[in-house]
This record gives sequence, structure tokens and C-alpha cells, in this order.
Amino acid sequence: MGNINTKPKAKNNAEVDLLSLLNHDCWERVISYLDVRSQIRIAFTSDNLYKIFKNYARQKYKHINKELTKTLSKHESEHLLKIIGEHVLSYQAPECHEDEKRYTEIELFLQSSTESKIHIPFVIKKRRNLYKQHFEMVIKMCPHLELFEFRSSRLTRDLNYEIICQLLRLKHLRLWIGYPLRPQFLEVLTQNPGLRMESLALQGVELSKEQVQQICTISSLKRLDLTCDWLPVELFLKLQPLEHLKLNMPSILNEGLLKLVKDLPHLSMLNILCCPLITEDFVVEAYAFIRNATQREHKLSLSLNDSNINWKNIDSSSYYNYRHLLEITDVTKMYK
Repeated sequence: MGNINTKPKAKNNAEVDLLSLLNHDCWERVISYLDVRSQIRIAFTSDNLYKIFKNYARQKYKHINKELTKTLSKHESEHLLKIIGEHVLSYQAPECHEDEKRYTEIELFLQSSTESKIHIPFVIKKRRNLYKQHFEMVIKMCPHLELFEFRSSRLTRDLNYEIICQLLRLKHLRLWIGYPLRPQFLEVLTQNPGLRMESLALQGVELSKEQVQQICTISSLKRLDLTCDWLPVELFLKLQPLEHLKLNMPSILNEGLLKLVKDLPHLSMLNILCCPLITEDFVVEAYAFIRNATQREHKLSLSLNDSNINWKNIDSSSYYNYRHLLEITDVTKMYK
């Protein structure tokens, strides 16, 4: 798709006659049959169609997901957000825009040619600029975002991702960082009284105890996804509203995992990645707790990866009748 002329064309008699044949509702119906790229193009052909598309798109594209963004180039995304950015509530960045794919192909081509290797840094710089511009564009044009998802190692070190905290209505944030998290990001995120974060996922980076402590001061969190080394699980107990918790914490012990099961009353999904220190003793104690938790009404689904549980050593009668309240699965062993 070529460049779009963002200045609507002046009306002429033929255009006035054509537009007057259909009312706005009919034009919106016509627009609905077009793919999003064609919709964006037609919106810039006249003032009337621009207004009609804006009215249609502010409802249709209130939630922009990866399936939509991956079909658009950076410029097309920019045009769409220019039209409806103030109405967008959620935005999921694509794995790669068309523009970025082109640079990826160039980079691979240059790497295969010894004569052209001198140009590789230029290409990489171009791609980084695209990532940065895309990120900043979304923040600027969508001030009412409630969900922002930018999952890729594209967040380069020079990217000022602290500007996310300018989104005062933000409730759900998922980022793939890929390198040590800058301290000022969590400072801004946790000290902004206007933010009411409900879910936070920081992937591609191992957090320190101090950083997890900061995150656990966000008392409104209901979903949390992060990677950390050893730390006391009591930190997470401060987050009493937690419903979903996903941890990559290889050092977690039976005792610590049991505390999460017992002391987070609203937890309905718990996912522990890489937990080689968890044994069948945890399973026995967890179901013993469930049997005696007479007030418990909702189910907790616990998914483990690479645990050290030997399910053959556990009497199935000790837990089978309580799986409606607690279901433990080791996805790497496929035993229950």
C-alpha cells in the first residue's frame, strides 16, 4: 500500500452527488465490507467520508489487537490512530509491522554478503527507530488506553518506556523488556497516585527483590506475571486481591508455594514455571488444607512446569474428590 494523502480532497459536483445518494448509516455499512487498509485509504478521500469512517471506527476499533495491527504498516497504524486514537481503550502491538519486516529481510540479506556487512549497523538503527517511533506514537495518540501490550525484544535500551505512565487510565500492561529494568520505571509506575493497575506482566527480564517489593506496593493488582530469583513469598501476600499469578522462580520451595495457596484467598489461577524443588509433599499438604478449608468456594487451578513431583507416590483418593476446588497439573509430566 502506498503513501496515503492525509489531506481530504476538495469536493466536486460528482462527489457531492455520489455521497448524497446514501446516508451515513448506509455508508458505514459499505465501509464495513472493506478491509481495514481500504477503510483507512477511503477515509482520506473526502471530509465527509473521513467523518463517516471516524464515527464507524471509534466503535469498531476501540480495542486494537495483534490480529489487526499485524496487517498494517507503521504509517497505516499512524493514520488509524490519528483518526480514532482518543477512543482507543486497548492496544496490542504486532510482532512485526510490514515496514519492520522489510528491514528484517534487508538485514538477513546483508548478513549473508561479506561485502555488505558494513551496512548492517545502519539497518539495525533503522529498525530500532521504527520500534521507538511506533511505541511513542501509540502513547501520544491514545491517551485513554486502559490496556497496552508491547511484547517483543524490540524495546531497546534507548527507548523511554517510562512515558507509559502518562496513560492515566492504564489498568493492564504487558511488556517484553529483554534487558535489566531501569529503576525509574518502577518508581514512576508505583508512585503515580492516578494509576489503578489491575494486571502487570514484565517478561524477558529477571527482577531483583527490591523491584518485586516495589511492584507489591500496587495494592490494586489482580494479575501478575514476572520472573525473579529467590525471594520471600510473603511479598506477594501483600497483594490480597490477586486472582492470577504467574511466576518464573526456580528457587521456590514447598513451604513457600503452600503459603501462596493458603493466604491468597481470591487466587483462581497459579502458574509456576520451572520449579524443580516442588515435591509430592506439597501436593499432600495442599489437599489437606483444601479438605479443611470449609469456607472455600472457588476453584484454584495450579499449573507447574518441571516440578519434582512423583505422582505415582501419591494416593489418588487423597485428592480426587477435591479437584473441584484445587487442580494441580504438571504440564511437563501430564500426570494429575
